[in-house]
Amino acid sequence: MGAVDTRSNKENKETASSLVDLLLYKFTALIEDIKAMKILFTRQIKLVGLMVLLLFGGGCAVASEPSMATKADAAVVSQTKVQANAQSAPFIGDAHDASGAAKVVEVEGQRYLEFDADFRSDDGPDLFVLLHREAVPTSYSADNYVNLGRIQALDGAQRYAIPADVDIASIQSAVIWCQQFNVTFSYATF
Repeated sequence: MGAVDTRSNKENKETASSLVDLLLYKFTALIEDIKAMKILFTRQIKLVGLMVLLLFGGGCAVASEPSMATKADAAVVSQTKVQANAQSAPFIGDAHDASGAAKVVEVEGQRYLEFDADFRSDDGPDLFVLLHREAVPTSYSADNYVNLGRIQALDGAQRYAIPADVDIASIQSAVIWCQQFNVTFSYATF
């Protein structure tokens, strides 16, 4: 009877170990499915003024360096005046979490992209602040954005001067973009 009990305990341990392995495998697969759904969901979301809390980070692909905003690659000067009390647009995390809001303001004739005091972004290599012509940025060809320079800080209020020759009417979003891996960290749709 002792031999049967030993074999039975050994079989139970092997079965339990197999079940744990199966559960870990299923859990890992579930996490990957959630990541894939997050990426699809963020591409299809329609902005209604509220932010969607996103789960995990996404993948990356190498891209070329964006050019800095110049008269040659910027749009025709817009006659539209931006008011200092412009409506804020909340940041939405794409590949990384973000919070806070962005807006375009004009102070003494100079336009700025302004992040509020609640702004927060995950850290990453080679982060730039862009004005983008797409509401949900997907393409980083040179004619789709204006590069305002490297991010000043990962949190808190900050301002970025907008070149005078940028047509604000053509701008649909502000973007935190990782140049090194061509990844949209977050964006705020105006």
